[in-house]
Amino acid sequence: MGDGGQAVEQAQGQASANRVRSWRRRLVLRWSAIIAVVGAGITGYLAWTRRPPAGPEFEAWEPSTEQIVAAVESLGGSALEADRRLLFEQLFTSRFRRHVMAVRLKWRSEREVDLLCAAAIPKSEMARMAFMAYADGYVALGYPLRVHIYESYILAPKRRVGILDPVDIRARPVVRFDPYGLAEGGWRERLQRDGVIPPDSEAPGPDRPAPVPRASGLSRSAGSPAAHPSR
Repeated sequence: MGDGGQAVEQAQGQASANRVRSWRRRLVLRWSAIIAVVGAGITGYLAWTRRPPAGPEFEAWEPSTEQIVAAVESLGGSALEADRRLLFEQLFTSRFRRHVMAVRLKWRSEREVDLLCAAAIPKSEMARMAFMAYADGYVALGYPLRVHIYESYILAPKRRVGILDPVDIRARPVVRFDPYGLAEGGWRERLQRDGVIPPDSEAPGPDRPAPVPRASGLSRSAGSPAAHPSR
């Protein structure tokens, strides 16, 4: 074999090497596509299974709004307002007690109610229940209610965590959560206990400027009773 034979062998070797490289590229592309499809499927499955669970269907529970309104109206026009409010309180509370939820509605004044909820109930569900109390009260009793939301405990005092205040009845009311209970009183003691503002012995004075509050989720000045922490 001369130079011609060597050239043929080199050409055959080069062709074989090209076929191997081409086969490897196709194999890599094929497995890349398979991995991408499998990965997308796994990601979609995890996203589906880890979605936050939907809240309870409060609106479908009984007694419904219509049933509460009918029961209150059945008392007649001569019924005392205190009797109408008591019946509304009992029926609204029974809606949740029937489903073994530690929830209670309690009147605090003529136009204000306390919504007592077990501390384990999510804030989103507390807000839904507060709006239902407002809406049902407006339909059944004829006037808007201010709803104070409380976390209730078995061995500890209840703690106010939010409020639904219908400032303008033409607009949908908003639930504002207030974990420090600033509007309930004792706001200074709570902020001092959590280290947001200094104790009274170190309170700012003419010769001592007010310190900058530590980050604590407060949306306004920590020393103001109007400040509302946001969760």
